[in-house]
Amino acid sequence: GNTINTYQVLDNVSYVRGKHTFKAGVEWRHWIAPGNFLPRARGEWDYANINQLVNDFVPNGTNGALRGAGSGFFAGNQNGIYFFVQDDWRVTPRFTLNLGLRYEWNGVPRDDGLQALNSISTLPGVYGFVFKKPDSDKNNVGPRVGFAYDPFGNAKWAVRGGFGISYDVTPQNFPSI
Repeated sequence: GNTINTYQVLDNVSYVRGKHTFKAGVEWRHWIAPGNFLPRARGEWDYANINQLVNDFVPNGTNGALRGAGSGFFAGNQNGIYFFVQDDWRVTPRFTLNLGLRYEWNGVPRDDGLQALNSISTLPGVYGFVFKKPDSDKNNVGPRVGFAYDPFGNAKWAVRGGFGISYDVTPQNFPSI
C-alpha cells in the first residue's frame, strides 16, 4: 500500500517590456509518503522437487528458505525545490519564441538514510558496494525552447511546438525493495 500527500507553495511573476514577456517562478513541494512494500511478506518455501511440493513437506536446511518476513514499512517523505526563468519573445507579429531554464532539486526520501545501517557490509575499493545515505542530485538544470506561429496571420489558427528536459522524484518503489 502507498499513500502520498503533497503540499505545495509556489509563486510566479511576469514582466512585459516591448516584444519580451519575462517570467520567473519558484516552487516548494513536500511529500508525506508512507508505504508498505515487502515481496513475499509471508515468507517463501523452495522445494527440492515436485514430490515435496505435492506432499506439502516442509523444506529443511539447504532446501528451504524464509525470505522477506517482517515489516515492509517505508517512509518516503521528501522535499523538492524548483525555479524557472523564461522569455517569450515576439519576434514578429506572427511568430513567438519561448526560451527558458528550469532548475529542479528533489531531496532523498527519509528512509533512504536507513541504508547507512548496512555500512558494516561495505566492501572498500569495490565499486557499487558502499552502504550510506544516498546524496540528492543537485545538477538538474533543464532548458525550455518553444515557438508559436500563426501561418495565416488571422489569429484563428496556430502551429506550436516545444522541447524541455524535466527531472522526477525517486519513485517510491526503488528504495523500498
